[in-house]
Amino acid sequence: MLPGRFPNISPLLTWVIGALLGSVSALPAANDPGVAPKSFILDDAILFPQAEKDKLSEALTKTAEQIGVSIYVAGYSFLEGEAARERATALCTRWLDGKPGLVIVYTRGSAQPAVSPSPELWRRYPTDEIVLAVQECSRLLSDIFLSPEQRVIRATYLAMEKFQKMETGRLASLLHLSSADNRLALSLGVALLLIAALLWIAIWVPRKRKIAGGGPYYFPDAVVNPRLGASFGGGTAGESGPGNQR
Repeated sequence: MLPGRFPNISPLLTWVIGALLGSVSALPAANDPGVAPKSFILDDAILFPQAEKDKLSEALTKTAEQIGVSIYVAGYSFLEGEAARERATALCTRWLDGKPGLVIVYTRGSAQPAVSPSPELWRRYPTDEIVLAVQECSRLLSDIFLSPEQRVIRATYLAMEKFQKMETGRLASLLHLSSADNRLALSLGVALLLIAALLWIAIWVPRKRKIAGGGPYYFPDAVVNPRLGASFGGGTAGESGPGNQR
């Protein structure tokens, strides 16, 4: 009775299992961040009007060209099975591989923001300045008195402003020595002067002592003629002859 009563259970079960396996295999593809957008903006949530999007993209492109820091903005309607922070970390790893930059993620459905700096950004600028910049951007992204569009736009422009100031400070530090470097250079200069003074004392003081003591003196070389066949007979003492006496 059972086989005849449920004739289609095996095909139905096969179809359900196949559908489940297909959905599981499709999850990594759905969560794949994909390649970095050339416009620096991924707007799946349609956060921005086209004019605002073009203006923001131009500013992000100019920032990347001028200071070498890439700031990406990603807007989503919702993220299935993934938090905004997790998506920001994944985008940062994929889009900013080996480059200094920042990823700003905003999920419209849950109003959930996230900001993720790349490891190279931490190496490029002071840690405290990056922390403050991320905190200020996060505060703007969470401002309930602003529309989602204005939250993301203001946070992005703030990030660009902060990193431009950091880059100016970084270049200035490369041109000018820090206080620690100045102290080191001063110490080395004093050490070199002391070494030069000790060498001068070691060379000139003994020489002055010799001159002040009156010596030593050396007789000049003298030519001595042979006498009585001797090589060093002392020369001729005198001669005598008719009409000549010495």
